[in-house]
Amino acid sequence: MEGHMFECVNQAAVHEELEDETRRLCDVRPFLPVLKLITRNCGRAERILDSKIG
Repeated sequence: MEGHMFECVNQAAVHEELEDETRRLCDVRPFLPVLKLITRNCGRAERILDSKIG
């Protein structure tokens, strides 16, 4: 199981991983209206914890 998240470049020119699903794009304020989908490799312990949580 691999986790996916979005990444953008914010107004301060910093790459920001968007992990919080409750944040709106107008709150994130990306520099350009472009989101990058990235794959996050999870370790076995993290996968087990994720499966127990949700």
